[in-house]
Amino acid sequence: MGIRTKLVIAFAGLLLIMAAVGVVSIHTLNDSSLAIARILRENYDSVAACDNMKVALEQLDRQAELCLLEDRPDVCRQSEPVMAEFEKNLRIQQGNVTLPGEQEWTDKLTASWKSYVEELGKFYKITDLSARREFYRRQILPRSRTIRENAQTIINANLNNMVAADGQAQLRVAQTRKAMFFLLFIAIVMGAGFTLLTGPAIVKPITGLIRSVREIQKGNLDLVVTCTPRMKSANWGRPSTR
Repeated sequence: MGIRTKLVIAFAGLLLIMAAVGVVSIHTLNDSSLAIARILRENYDSVAACDNMKVALEQLDRQAELCLLEDRPDVCRQSEPVMAEFEKNLRIQQGNVTLPGEQEWTDKLTASWKSYVEELGKFYKITDLSARREFYRRQILPRSRTIRENAQTIINANLNNMVAADGQAQLRVAQTRKAMFFLLFIAIVMGAGFTLLTGPAIVKPITGLIRSVREIQKGNLDLVVTCTPRMKSANWGRPSTR
């Protein structure tokens, strides 16, 4: 095996070790970042959906309040797109249940909303203003308050989990850092071991070649032939030119 081949094998082995360590490190970092991003995205979607529901509910309450002092048939029609916006965000929350207990809170929110819609429909059918105000105070406001409380419970749970996810992110960073140092140590050990195994096979021929060149410079040709087995075997049996 020639020196060039040995050098190629040595450098290729070191490169393979470095590539393996790099691939494992990148894979570990990607897994950590994707896990944290997924947790934060799911929690943020729930927080945003519940906040939008609270905004829509506030608009519905204000529209209902406009009908407490005078009859406003147009307000009932204006509430329909707001109700559609609430239900759109409710569907988002129903499809994004990720925390323990969140399904129960979402079911309560859904039930409260259905009850609110039924009572709101009855509210707009009342023609007597004094009866309408009493119905609003006894039926609409309590259900609106329940919806707000349920939505806020879901918001708080997801916000707390986002804070916990930040702690998990820091923990994953620490674990990833330890894994990186461990992989670096393994790479150094493997590289050193590979060098120790392949080094003598590369250095020994180069050292012999350097010694031979120095002897040639000194004019010791006979010693060069003695020290280089390949040259000796190549010249074996040839007639002397002297």
